[in-house]
Amino acid sequence: MRIRELLENHLTYLSDVQSEIDELQERQNDFEHALAEFVDLFAHSPIGLVTLTNAYAICKINEAACDLIGARASTVEGQSFERFLRPASLTDFTDACSRALTSRAAEVAEVQIRGHADSGRWTELSVRFVERPANRCGHESFLVSLSGISKQKNAEMEASENDSKYRLMLREVQHRAKNDIQLALSFLSVQAFASADAEVKKILADTESRLRAMALVYTKLYQPDSIENVNVREIIEVVVTAARNRIDASDFRFVVLADDCLVPSNVAVTIGLVSNELVTNAIVHGAVPGRVLDVEVISRCFEHDADSGTKHREMYLSVSDNGSGMPVSNANEHTDGFGLTVVRDLVGQHGGHVSVNSTPPHFGTTCAVQIPLD
Repeated sequence: MRIRELLENHLTYLSDVQSEIDELQERQNDFEHALAEFVDLFAHSPIGLVTLTNAYAICKINEAACDLIGARASTVEGQSFERFLRPASLTDFTDACSRALTSRAAEVAEVQIRGHADSGRWTELSVRFVERPANRCGHESFLVSLSGISKQKNAEMEASENDSKYRLMLREVQHRAKNDIQLALSFLSVQAFASADAEVKKILADTESRLRAMALVYTKLYQPDSIENVNVREIIEVVVTAARNRIDASDFRFVVLADDCLVPSNVAVTIGLVSNELVTNAIVHGAVPGRVLDVEVISRCFEHDADSGTKHREMYLSVSDNGSGMPVSNANEHTDGFGLTVVRDLVGQHGGHVSVNSTPPHFGTTCAVQIPLD
């Protein structure tokens, strides 16, 4: 009995062992199948894939990666991956590997592959740290995926080049306009000096003042960071300083309260001319003998909600004085002088609005301008 029991137990044990062997065999088959699928996926993936050692030697490389670097797998395995990068990209590559080693996450860099005939094609490179047992090529430490981005990069470079050309051409136009204004100023100065007519001299002086305001604006436009947008505050400060330098400053007090507000260059030119006209009007028409004239220039930029639910930017500019005030006909009946006519025309070109509030004889004048910036 004892022997039969032992035999039965042994047979049961052998059956269990065989079951475990069968299960392990099945798992091995599944593993080998999965490995074969992985190898096939690695080899034929549309994304370039490369495994590297910790010294950046190539262990495995698929067809897509071979196409990107312009070489065959049999000729590149064991070679340093750095050999296939252009010198300018080496630091970006090694930095990405160092970050991946530290973060244990994928790190991205844009590099230039030497490619076919040293063409220098652009590639986006993603590096992930992996840790595998040593094999014939050493420890596989990095998995690198490569995606060709030459078209995208070339488009970006072309856009950047076109932008540089545009900026250069715009600077040239601004520079020539500034030179033309200076030439016109010289002609006006000669004409004013040669004329004996006081009225002609006044007209030429007013014209010269307007041109000088334009010249000052173009000087600001010719700054490295002022190609398309200009800070209004800087424009107004320059105009007020120029106006102060043309007169006896002891009879005037100027206050400028201006926001830092970037506006398009065409609006900046208008603001320069308008502020020059309004400040000049305040100086010429507001001065009262024996009194110091206060001239206050305020500039604000703000947003407001439109009926459509969108936000619109708008600029507000006012020039106020405590002088003699405008004649009733000018302030109330809108029979503007030449200066205000110029202001209304300039502001109207931008869809803006001009308002005048004057209380003669000694409560001064405020001219306010609103210009949409969108």
